[in-house]
Amino acid sequence: MPKLGLSLSLPTTRVLSSASAGPALWTPAATTKTRGWYELFDASTVTEVGGSITQIADKSINGVNLTQGTSSLQPTYTTGQYAYFNNDVLENFSSRYGLAANPDIAIIIVSYLLTNTDDDNGLFHIGGTDTGILRAASGTAGWVWRFNNGNRIFSSGASILNTWQLTTHLRPAGSDYAASRFFLNGAEVASTSSANPTGVPTNLEPRIYLGRGRGNSGPLDGNKLRIAAVIVMETSDVSLVQRSEGYLAHQLSSLGLVTALDSGHPFKSAAPTV
Repeated sequence: MPKLGLSLSLPTTRVLSSASAGPALWTPAATTKTRGWYELFDASTVTEVGGSITQIADKSINGVNLTQGTSSLQPTYTTGQYAYFNNDVLENFSSRYGLAANPDIAIIIVSYLLTNTDDDNGLFHIGGTDTGILRAASGTAGWVWRFNNGNRIFSSGASILNTWQLTTHLRPAGSDYAASRFFLNGAEVASTSSANPTGVPTNLEPRIYLGRGRGNSGPLDGNKLRIAAVIVMETSDVSLVQRSEGYLAHQLSSLGLVTALDSGHPFKSAAPTV
């Protein structure tokens, strides 16, 4: 009888162990809408030489790595502070993720701004130097979508400094500049002004810049900032974007992102699962 009691207890132990594992964590790999996925907090994806970053690997299936071969333009890698950009830039001159000129797009960034040097501090830029590009930016005028021939601004004051922030620049496919949207820590921010609101993105050049952008006449002055992560998605579905926001907030909870996440966000209390 003691042996029978022991054997009967084993299935119960296995069931409890299985239940305690819980559902699997959702990641950007779970959706085909992820076009670029960069985690500077994942040291295995960062190539650095003497503390200078030469490449950040794309964790998506697309393999669109961002690199910098010029030493004077290489951001600095610091454990716990991730990538420090001081007029630096990581680039790819052979891809735009297969995106159309005016696609569904969401650019989700975890950054820590140290300065606002002017009204156009590029964070992430897709396209060349011509008009109709796609650039997620910050600056003295506030958070902004810029297109080199128009803009959509989302703040009545300068972008917030000296705190980690989770931002999303979002646009629906086929829309004009006035349809551009912006979310700060999961909460949508109303636009305060626009320039050329009826303009549309037209640029198809295969160029990507992280850390600064390019204006009509060449490279823009960069900002001083730290970047911990970027996710580029071909979607304007807010519910899908919220999954990426929730994923990053909980992955980087030590940066205060869960606390900062909007109280109404669906993944405020727990990370998304599959």
